[in-house]
Amino acid sequence: MSGRPAELEALRDDWSRLSEESGNIFLTWELADAWWRHLGAGREPVFGSVRRDGRTVAVLPLHRGGRPLRTLRFVGAGVADQVGAICAPGDLPAAAGELRRMLGEVPHDLFLADPVDGAEGWSALLGAEPTVHEASPGIEIETSDWDEFLAGRTANFRQQAGKYERWLVRDHALSYRFTSDGAQLERDLDLVFELHTRRWGAGTTEFQQEPMRSLHREFARAAFERGWLRIWIAELNGRPAAAWYGFRFGDADWAYQSGRDTSLGWRADCARRARIGARTACGLTRSCSARRSTSPASHGGPRSGQLRHPAHPARPARPPRRPRGAQGAGGFDPPLGWESCSTTAERPSGRP
Repeated sequence: MSGRPAELEALRDDWSRLSEESGNIFLTWELADAWWRHLGAGREPVFGSVRRDGRTVAVLPLHRGGRPLRTLRFVGAGVADQVGAICAPGDLPAAAGELRRMLGEVPHDLFLADPVDGAEGWSALLGAEPTVHEASPGIEIETSDWDEFLAGRTANFRQQAGKYERWLVRDHALSYRFTSDGAQLERDLDLVFELHTRRWGAGTTEFQQEPMRSLHREFARAAFERGWLRIWIAELNGRPAAAWYGFRFGDADWAYQSGRDTSLGWRADCARRARIGARTACGLTRSCSARRSTSPASHGGPRSGQLRHPAHPARPARPPRRPRGAQGAGGFDPPLGWESCSTTAERPSGRP
């Protein structure tokens, strides 16, 4: 583990305030702190900021490292679903101007911004072409009435939301447990890692391995203390069967990782019909609907609730790989699952 950079500590208050204005859980000071402690060894902090009227309005947290190429990247890369400038949306142009200045003055061979939100227009802001685009599906919750929300969905979605869940409750004592007790947190994190490994296989994702496990344990503890953490465990006949690990921050619930037990020994038709992974995601949408009327105002005004899943078209684009050149250096109701509505939901996310 590496020590916390002085620059990170000095910016803590402004960073925390601005991350709330950004509405992005992955831009929080707490994630950056955990990232640096577990992944920052051998990396040099390169931080910039924008001030207006004596007040910091944007933070640009980069790090430099790598051989043989000196690479600049955002802090959080490799862990965060979305990195970038820490600021309110309206201050992105000013933040991009500071980033252009940094790229022109800080010696480096390659600037890699990934993954950033394509909807924020970073390609135009930096004058660089994106190299990779990835989908990041989301569900906008425009009503606090669950039945009204279901009425606007497909017949297949409505069936997934009701019939199969009722069947599991009746025949397999399906129940959901939310991690609300700090004394239970470590054990539930163990279940998240175990069920993730059971679903995808040992050694298939970095999320299962060190230093990512320790990083997520540290960030999960901080997120739990601040009321951001969301861990759901689905149990069948009293046995943990699936887990969902994510966060509630700003006006959105953020999915991060999940897993399920593939060794329960159900009949093939039972497994096909039940889709316990989908059921575990179920109440999350229901919860977003229920809290729609009390969603925080952000991004310029009141918003509906949102459910963000890693991997919403136009979010995120993974842009600018920009080499140096002539232009300069380049309490929550239980989980409806949208897994049943997406052909890509049950695949490794590609993140650590």
